[in-house]
Amino acid sequence: MAKKGLGLSVKQLKSGSWRAQIRKVGFPPQSKNFLSQKEANAWAIPILEEMQKTGTIVDRRASGRTTFGEAIRCYITEETAKRRSAISRRSEEDRLNRFLREEAKLCAFALSNLTPGAVCCLA
Repeated sequence: MAKKGLGLSVKQLKSGSWRAQIRKVGFPPQSKNFLSQKEANAWAIPILEEMQKTGTIVDRRASGRTTFGEAIRCYITEETAKRRSAISRRSEEDRLNRFLREEAKLCAFALSNLTPGAVCCLA
């Protein structure tokens, strides 16, 4: 399915897994390993299509490594501290920390995998 000149190569590794690599001028190179060639193409082709249609690509690698809980903790340290009132800062911290405790399953999701369906199923 990968054709020369499109910026996509899908190759089988010695381990038996498959690596999809996207290299297109003007975009950061991307690669990911998969168990099958079908999975590799299913990941790479929509990214290439997005590049061709819009001329831009959204880099989702960071959101795949960051959990919802980590994002909330980051918000607590960076944004809550900007509140003017100490009472306001403390109450927001308390609410967010309670959410982290009570919604541990939801907070374990990577940001890239967080969907409305995931939120509704855990509620």
